[in-house]
Amino acid sequence: MSEGSEHLLGQPEVFMETMDEPRYKKPSKFQQVLIYSLFALSAVYMMICLLTLNQRPPQDTYAKTATNIEIVETVPDILVQNEYKRLHRETYLAWLDVINRAESEICIAAYYSTMFCVNTPTNICKDYAAQVVLALQARSDAGVKIRLLIDGNGFGDFTDIDTYKQMFLNFEVAYMNTSALFGGVQHSKIIISDKKRFYVGSANLDWRALTEVKEIGVFIEGETEGAEMQQVFEQYWACGTPERNGVITLKQAEKKFKKIYNKFNYYNPLHINDSLFYIAQSPPKQLAQTRTHDLQSIISQIINAKTSINIQSMDYSPLMIYTKPQMYWDNIESELRAASIRGVKVKIMIQENTYNPQLYKSLTAMKNIELYFMKMDTLNEENGWDHTRLTHSKFISVDGNSCVITTSNWTGDYFTNTQGTSIVLEHSALCQELDQVMNRDIGSTFVKKYL
Repeated sequence: MSEGSEHLLGQPEVFMETMDEPRYKKPSKFQQVLIYSLFALSAVYMMICLLTLNQRPPQDTYAKTATNIEIVETVPDILVQNEYKRLHRETYLAWLDVINRAESEICIAAYYSTMFCVNTPTNICKDYAAQVVLALQARSDAGVKIRLLIDGNGFGDFTDIDTYKQMFLNFEVAYMNTSALFGGVQHSKIIISDKKRFYVGSANLDWRALTEVKEIGVFIEGETEGAEMQQVFEQYWACGTPERNGVITLKQAEKKFKKIYNKFNYYNPLHINDSLFYIAQSPPKQLAQTRTHDLQSIISQIINAKTSINIQSMDYSPLMIYTKPQMYWDNIESELRAASIRGVKVKIMIQENTYNPQLYKSLTAMKNIELYFMKMDTLNEENGWDHTRLTHSKFISVDGNSCVITTSNWTGDYFTNTQGTSIVLEHSALCQELDQVMNRDIGSTFVKKYL
């Protein structure tokens, strides 16, 4: 037998001797405690991860008090004079409802403020905006605190803010440099009082939004929903500064708003009787923990559509329109095309003359997609007020069952770098009311179909 063979034959004996030795040694008490601690920490970590990934225990997703949800709108008189009916309570009345019932605090998020209408030789102001301002003054005199969050580069000359400082006893303003933080503007329109009742919709803090511009919004009263909306406002407030030219970095803002936890979202909506509710926001960089991006909320509606989709927006375009140069952005349009292929009837209504009509040719060439333009008689500086009488509503209703009422126009910029807020509902009665609005509008003499 060779030397190598002897070595190989001897190897099993060595192996057997090794196997006879103890292979497992019981951990010490210290090691056991350490192992159990690691298991416990792992369980806690996994729970945190689940929460961060938008998962919440079911018992947290039911409204604890009664809820009132109501569609509100602004319909200019020019429409009503032509047999065009108002279907809902007017916007200014909903604002007054929020304001007049405040006992401790009123919070407002706005793009800009132009609430003081001036008469012209051809047009006389309604007093709706004046009623709102006087209501705010009365609540301030009664000890109610008023906080206003506004874009530091917003439309207007900011003279309203100086007037508010003189009129309101308990007034605080914060300016948000949204262009520096995200590259867009603060476009949300929110009025909330006492964490119990609020308005969200298309109407700016502008007298025109209460009389001359076609607007859609939602009034909600409920403690659970109000507390959730207050979290949205506090997140915005964290991004503001006391001075108009103040600058806060995104990193500084994140330290504040990333700590804000939101209970309800796409994965875990709030249950209100037989309905569902949650709030969505833009832009992605500003989303607090568990908040759903409003682009996701809209696309999920389109993907789940089975029979019908009704959309209204001032703007609609498959572009990033404020970038230089403009960029193609088809996140929404590609899903609308897919829906039309599935047989879903899609109707879109926008303001006329917003963009080159040639942009929509390929979209309306799709079967089941119809596009409508709305145009009211417009005014200009020579014969009346400027920047008035247009359709400014922003919503989507799907299958008469689910809908989104938003503050964002439907171009890429509003979902990528502009601050917006959306109310997402699965609520048949309310969503069917939006369908009624759509049918009323496209059936009027002020709307024409794009061919």
